[in-house]
Amino acid sequence: MDITKRNFVENIEQIDEQISDCDFVSIDCEFSGLFQNQRRNNELDNYEQLYLNTRTNINQFQIFQFGLSLFKKLPDDYIYDCYSYNFYIFPTKCIFLPEEQRERCFLCQSSSLTFLVDNGFDFNRMIRDGITYIPLNQLTTVETKINAKIQENQLKTNFIEIEKDEDKKFLEELNEKLNKFMSNDEQQEEILPQCNSYYRRIIYETIQKSSFKDSIQISTGKQDNKGSLILKKGTPKPKDEQAKSLLFDNIGFTLIIKSLIKHQKPIIGHSLFFDLLHIYNLFIEPLPEKYDEFKLSIKSLFNSIYDTAYISLSPKLKNYFPQNALKKVFETVKNEPFLGTKFSLKNSSNFDDDNRYHEAGYDSFITGCCFVQMIRYLCEQENLEEENLLNNKISNEFRNKISIFGNYDIKFLNLQGNDEPLNRNHIFHLNFSKSFTRNDLNGIFSEFGGLYRIVFLDDESAFCIMKDENKIGDAIEALIINPKGYRYAFKIQHYSEFIKQQKAINNHNRDNSSPQMSKQTPKSSAKLKQHHTPTTTTTTTPEPIIDECLVNKKIKLNTTSTNIVGGGEKNNHSSSQLVEKLFDDNMSWTNDCH
Repeated sequence: MDITKRNFVENIEQIDEQISDCDFVSIDCEFSGLFQNQRRNNELDNYEQLYLNTRTNINQFQIFQFGLSLFKKLPDDYIYDCYSYNFYIFPTKCIFLPEEQRERCFLCQSSSLTFLVDNGFDFNRMIRDGITYIPLNQLTTVETKINAKIQENQLKTNFIEIEKDEDKKFLEELNEKLNKFMSNDEQQEEILPQCNSYYRRIIYETIQKSSFKDSIQISTGKQDNKGSLILKKGTPKPKDEQAKSLLFDNIGFTLIIKSLIKHQKPIIGHSLFFDLLHIYNLFIEPLPEKYDEFKLSIKSLFNSIYDTAYISLSPKLKNYFPQNALKKVFETVKNEPFLGTKFSLKNSSNFDDDNRYHEAGYDSFITGCCFVQMIRYLCEQENLEEENLLNNKISNEFRNKISIFGNYDIKFLNLQGNDEPLNRNHIFHLNFSKSFTRNDLNGIFSEFGGLYRIVFLDDESAFCIMKDENKIGDAIEALIINPKGYRYAFKIQHYSEFIKQQKAINNHNRDNSSPQMSKQTPKSSAKLKQHHTPTTTTTTTPEPIIDECLVNKKIKLNTTSTNIVGGGEKNNHSSSQLVEKLFDDNMSWTNDCH
C-alpha cells in the first residue's frame, strides 16, 4: 500500500497499532545516491575507517522511499499475515525549526536516479506527495513551538488595523460571504479564493472576532484548492487537535520511526548497513563521530536487528546463494529444500508482480519472507522447534550482525559486542612512482611466496597482501631491515607501522589545525593525509592482530641499521642520517642500485 502525505494522517494510528501487534518488522530504503566520493571505501579500511568513510559518503543523500512490512504468525502452522507499506519521502520546509535547518538540501547521484527510473520510480509523485520529516532530536522543540503558536493565536488581541480602501472592500465582501454561508442551511462548505498571507490573516481575525467563531472550521486547501482557505460548518478543533494536525504536517514520517523505537519489534533488512546509517542520520540525529558511539546508539534505539544478507552467508546456507542479491535470495527460498510457508498480504493485491523489485515496500515484504524461510530451514537442520523464530539459538546467532561487502576481511559488524579482530600481519603498504606496474609489485614479493592481492589506493600507493603468512618475517628482514637493490625506488612499511603513522598524523593535525602548522607538515605526511581516512582508537574496536616478535621488534631494528638503502655509491648515507629519516617518516626507502 502506497502512503503519501495525502493519506498519511488517516493511516498513522492504524499503522502504529499494527506495529505494536506484529512479531517483527522488515524494512527497505531507496536512496538518492550512495557515494559522494567515487573512491568509495578502501578494501582495507578497519572498522572505524569503514564507518567514518561511509558516514561521510551518505551524509548528504536522501531516502526517497521507505518500505515497511509487518509480519505476524497465525496460530495455524506456517502462516503469516503481513501488512506492507510503501512510504514516499520528501522533506518540506518546517517553519518551527531554526532558520538554518528549515529546508534540507541533498545530493543526487546520476547512476542512482537512472537505476530508480529504470525500475519504474515516480519522481513526480515523490516530490508532489512525499511525506516530510524532522530529526527526532528536534521533536520536543517543534512540539513546544507548535503549542506556543496555538496559544498565541487564541490569546491574540493585536488585530490588523484596516485603513486602505481596497482592504476595506475585501473585508466587506468577506463579511457578506460569511453571513450568506452561515444562513444557508444546505451549504456546508465555502471555498474562499486564493489570496496572499496578509488577506489570509484578515480572514482568520475576522472569523475570530465574529459571532461565528465557535461554528466555523478553517483549513488550508490542497491539490486543486492549494492556496485557498476552506470554511466548514462545525465546532473548531480544540487546541490539542490543532496541535496534532500541525504535528502531522511538520513531523510526518518521523512518527513512524518513533513508533518503531517505542514498540521495540525486531527489525529485518537485507544488507542493512546503509539503511541504518541513513535512518539514523535523517530521522534521529546526525551520525556520531565515532563508530563505537554509533553502535551504542543504534543498539539503544533498535534492540534486535537481523540482516538476511548475513544470514545467507552462514555455512549451511551459502552454497544455495552463489549470489545474495535480494532478488536471487527470494527466488531461491521459494523452492526446495526450503519449507513451504504461506504469507498472506492483507493490504495489497499486486505483490505477485515480479516487476516490483526495487520498490521499497515490495522489497521489505520479500525480505521478511526470506528471513522466515532461512531461519525455518536452519531450525529444521538442527531439529529445533519453530514456534519462536526470533528467540532460539539459531536466530540469536545472527542477532545484531550486519553484513559488509567490498572489504578484504571485514564480513560483518557486531552491533551488540566486540567486532572480530583483524589479522593483517601479512600486509605491507608501499609508496612508489606512477611508472610502477602491478608486475613490479609482484616482483618485489615473488621470493616470499608472491601476493594474494594488491589494493591500489591511488597511482602512487597500494597495500600488498602476501599469500604465505609463514614468510612475513623473511619479507620484513629483506625489504625493511636489510633491503637489497630493486629496479625502481619504492617506500615500504608494514601495515602495523602504517596504522600507527596514520594515528600520529591524525592527532598532529587535530591538535595543530592552524594554516601555519599545516604548512609545516612533512611532505610524506601531507600526502598520506590526503589519501587516507584518519583512524580513531576506541575501547571496543579491535586493533589488527600484530605479532610483536615478527613485526615490532624487527621494525624497531631499523633505527640502528646502516643498510636501509640498497648498495651503490650514490646511496651512501651515515647511520645518523638514516636514523633521522626513519624517525621522520617511519618508512624504509629502497632505491635503484643498478
